[in-house]
This record gives sequence, C-alpha cells and structure tokens, in this order.
Amino acid sequence: MTHASFRVVDQALANLQKVDAYVKNGMETTTETVLDLLETDKDESEENVEHSADISIGDQDMVMTQQEIVTKCPFLQKEMTEPMQNKICKHNYDREGVTNMLKVRPNSRCPILGCGNTQPLKMSNLEENMELKRYIEKKGRQAGIKRPRKKFTSDTLFSP
Repeated sequence: MTHASFRVVDQALANLQKVDAYVKNGMETTTETVLDLLETDKDESEENVEHSADISIGDQDMVMTQQEIVTKCPFLQKEMTEPMQNKICKHNYDREGVTNMLKVRPNSRCPILGCGNTQPLKMSNLEENMELKRYIEKKGRQAGIKRPRKKFTSDTLFSP
C-alpha cells in the first residue's frame, strides 16, 4: 500500500470513530460535525484521493461516503436564502416558502418524505438556522454566486 492509501484508511477510521461516538451519544450531533466531515472529504478530494474508502474490519465491509446537506427549500424548490429550522423534526425550509404555504394551507405538515412529525407547521415552532445560512453563503461564494444584499433605508431601520 502507498502512503496515500494509508492516509485514506486512517482518515476513514477516524471518521468511523466519530460516527461511533455519534451513535453512542444518542445520535445527537451538530451541523458543525457534519460540516467538519464534509470538509475533510473535500480536502481529500483536492489531493486526488478517492471520496470513499473500503475498510475491511473482520467479516464486515464498510464504505464511507460523503453526506449531502440539502439547501433547497421543499416548498419553493430553489436554494434557500433565509433557512428556518423546525424545532420538532429539525427539517429546514425557506422563510418565504413556509410563510406562503401556511397562508394557503394553515394545517400543513412537514413536506419531507418519511418525516415522523405529525404536528401541523407553526411559525412558533420555527427558528432561524444561522449555521445553514452561513453554509449556503459559503457554498455560493465558492461557486462564484453573488447574493443580493438587503438595502436598508431610514424607513426600514427606524419603523416599529
């Protein structure tokens, strides 16, 4: 095996240990951990190392692959600009999309296929997801996409 191969195996084992710790802690992880794993995979791909590594542990074979972060609003079917996270099921929607849906169908439920949340969507159960917003902005900068900035006037700044 070459030095690069050992590096891939070492990184895959480190990722496996992170996943094991994640499972042992009741599957409570943060977006930062997921982003860290994705950044590790991205860094490896820049060094022309494969994104996935086959690891043989005894009789078990395991394949580590990159996890995708969804940045498209399920209501609008476009990239989110103001992501809101459902406090109950942790799914994300764009503020504009969820607001429009609640106006049209006030008893709407989470639109994500297979979601176990049976409660209707409520604005009080949504919170701004700043981590996802920063991720989307970073992804846009890396792709060379410029987002329009909000223009503030004295009316918008000082109105109640």
